[in-house]
Amino acid sequence: MKTPFVPRTDSVITVEQMRKWLSCNRRLDSLSYIYLDSFKTEDSELRLRYQQNFIAAQDTICVQQGLTGGYKEYVWILRNSGNKKNKKVLESLNLTTY
Repeated sequence: MKTPFVPRTDSVITVEQMRKWLSCNRRLDSLSYIYLDSFKTEDSELRLRYQQNFIAAQDTICVQQGLTGGYKEYVWILRNSGNKKNKKVLESLNLTTY
């Protein structure tokens, strides 16, 4: 069940959040490939419906993988993963940022 995501003010990501974030990546990438051609339609109403479905599917994937804040939480983790405060979390999962 999705819950409103309230980001931590200190930008610290937990190991569990990062694990869940990682579990979303393959499914979110697959979703993008599935919808890629759909967004090329000239029908603006249909394109809008595809976009709404795509956004809803992003949320669903994130919640199913344990990020109860949905895609908003996923993006927050992405944006904060390079923060120095999260270096130990990344190292514990053998991840690096550039």
